[in-house]
Amino acid sequence: MKTLLLGFFCVIIGLVQNAIVLQSEPKRLSPARKTTLVLKCFLSPNKSPSFKSMHSLVLSREDPGSPNASQELSSLKNNSFNQSIESSQAPKGSPVITEQPYITFTLPSPTLADATKYKCETQLLTKSLQKRFWTAYVNVGADVPTVKVIVNELALIKQEMLKMSELYQNLAQKFTNKTDLIKKTVSMLQDEEELFTQLLFHASPVYNGHRYYFSKRLFIVEVDVAQAYCAYHGGYLAKIDDT
Repeated sequence: MKTLLLGFFCVIIGLVQNAIVLQSEPKRLSPARKTTLVLKCFLSPNKSPSFKSMHSLVLSREDPGSPNASQELSSLKNNSFNQSIESSQAPKGSPVITEQPYITFTLPSPTLADATKYKCETQLLTKSLQKRFWTAYVNVGADVPTVKVIVNELALIKQEMLKMSELYQNLAQKFTNKTDLIKKTVSMLQDEEELFTQLLFHASPVYNGHRYYFSKRLFIVEVDVAQAYCAYHGGYLAKIDDT
């Protein structure tokens, strides 16, 4: 009889200890290494068949300033009326509470303040219609920054700043080159326009260059061009020098 009771007691203890799993990747945070902290809470696969349904799955973290206080990060909660889910902070997890529900919570750029104790809690209904509560913990450690680590971090920051400076200088040089090219193009167009004017017209010395005469050699084929050119400059073709 004692053997049977002891065996039953061991089965219950095993069930309590292995019903829920909380994992973290990585297990330690380092200020010298950029990483992403991923926490995953799920039911132990070998224990899931022992339960009928799950009421809730909640992931939280302890507040370093208040050891007895915790902050909820994400949760899956089963509504007993319509089997829907209420979730906080839009956790990445199973779309419905099934036999294998889970929560995945991601911190893209964790700091040393995120190196703390995390907790996952679940409320399950056994096949004998009894409510059970299980809790799993994981401690995320941190490597204390040393002088060498800080120096390396500063060196990396300096390299990134130099790269940004070089990129800015390259962009500035490209814009300068393009600006010079535009100026040269505008100057060339102005020279061509002046040359065209000289070929098309000749200035009257009587009016000190304020009246221009259409060259006779272009009279036959360029009248329309001369009229358009005069209009472009705010004037009109008043007289043709036929001498």
